[in-house]
Amino acid sequence: MNDTLSEQPLDELEPLCAPSRWRRQWPTFGYAFTITLAAALLIPFPEIGSWITNAFAEICSGSGGVFPAFVIVFGYTAYCCVLLAKRKLTPLHHDRLQLAEHFAYSAGLLGIIIRLVSLSHSTTENFDPKTLLGALTPFKIGFSLWVLVVAVRWLAEHIATIDSNRNNDEN
Repeated sequence: MNDTLSEQPLDELEPLCAPSRWRRQWPTFGYAFTITLAAALLIPFPEIGSWITNAFAEICSGSGGVFPAFVIVFGYTAYCCVLLAKRKLTPLHHDRLQLAEHFAYSAGLLGIIIRLVSLSHSTTENFDPKTLLGALTPFKIGFSLWVLVVAVRWLAEHIATIDSNRNNDEN
């Protein structure tokens, strides 16, 4: 009876308790799929369309002159999300995401300034509180976009750190 170990190096052997690659990626795919499936089954399609249309119309009217800046930042963030899913996000993209953060926040502040200046040049003597609070809408949109970009950049840097630690451990 010859009980010898195989000639395979120990670093190539996978531990018995280690989950398979598919199981490690389940939360990434599984939760997103489950939420999408639940939304598709529970929310009627015409109602989703009206929600999206109303939200887009509110963003367009609320952001005013800084709407193109918000579209650019959101478009670049969506592009980086696609790259992040493919694990092809580079440090240059991280830096550009940080620039997009500042761009979104600054555009929101600029939107407030534009709205308040236009209100100060109006002919009405007394201001409606709803009108003054409506002047804050660009900042609300810019701040929400800023939070989205910060979350994407943090996730990208976190994944890059994990990957670099994994590569260091393998070497």
